[in-house]
Formats: sequence, C-alpha cells, structure tokens
Amino acid sequence: MYFPTTILSENSKTGCSLNLPIAGHCRPTKNCARVCYAKCGNTAYPNSKRKQIWLSKYLKGQGTQP
Repeated sequence: MYFPTTILSENSKTGCSLNLPIAGHCRPTKNCARVCYAKCGNTAYPNSKRKQIWLSKYLKGQGTQP
C-alpha cells in the first residue's frame, strides 16, 4: 500500500505545489488531450501514478492522511 510523506510536490519549475490528479478529474478539449503533458514524462512514472491514485482516494475521503 502506498503512503506518501506529503500531499505536496516540488520541482525546479513550479516550486512547491499541490499536484491534483488528472485521471478522473480532468475533462480536456480535443487539442488539450492531443498534446497533454500527462501522457509522458514525470507524471507517467510509476511513483507519480501511485501518488495520483492515492491523492484521488484521499480527496474522496477514502485514503489515509500522510
């Protein structure tokens, strides 16, 4: 089972941020879906996907606090 140490994320471009999950929450336009950054790169890494799944459950009241 995945338990993150924080719900925040940090990188050199955005600094500290709250990475809300894309899956199940984003309703992209055709153009946005075609070029979406979430289809590749850091958001497609296994650890990123696990955190997004956990955060989605947490926001729905189904996850445990970090």
